[in-house]
Amino acid sequence: SVMMWLYDTCEFTIAYLTPILRDHSVSSSQEPEQYVIALFWTNGTFSGPRWKPIVGMVVMAITLVFCYGFMLYASSEIGRYMKLTAKTQSRKTHEMTTQLMHALMYQMMLPFVTAYSPPLIALTVPLLGLYFPYVADITPLFFGLHPLLDACVVIYTIKEYR
Repeated sequence: SVMMWLYDTCEFTIAYLTPILRDHSVSSSQEPEQYVIALFWTNGTFSGPRWKPIVGMVVMAITLVFCYGFMLYASSEIGRYMKLTAKTQSRKTHEMTTQLMHALMYQMMLPFVTAYSPPLIALTVPLLGLYFPYVADITPLFFGLHPLLDACVVIYTIKEYR
C-alpha cells in the first residue's frame, strides 16, 4: 500500500520523464541519474523535495528496521532459553535444535541481503543525491538467487540433510 499510495505517478513525474524516456537510447546524452532523482526532487534538482515519495521510503525503512529488530530480539531470547534448557535435553536433541536455530537465523538474514537491501539502496541513494548505476541491474539477480541460497542454507547448516 505504501508503494501504491505514496509513490503515485503525478503530473510532475509524467511531464519530467516523458522527454527523457522518449529520447532515451543507448547513445543518449541523458544521464541515468535524472530518472531516479526525479522521484524525490522537484524539477530533477535538489531545489525542493517531493514529500510523498520521501515519506513512503521512510515508512518502508522503519517497517523493515522494526521487523528485523524484533526478530533479532526474539532470536536472542530463544538462544538464551536454549542455553538454559540444554542440560535437560539429550546431546543429540540439543545439537538438532541448535542447528535448526542457526538455519532459521540464516534464513532470516538471507532475505535482508537478497530481497530487501538492494531495492532499499536503490530507493535511498537518489534521495541523498547519489547514483549507483549497477544496483538496479544487480537487484533482479539477487531476487533470482534467493530460492537457491535459501535451500543451500538449510542443507549447509543441518547435518542430517547433507
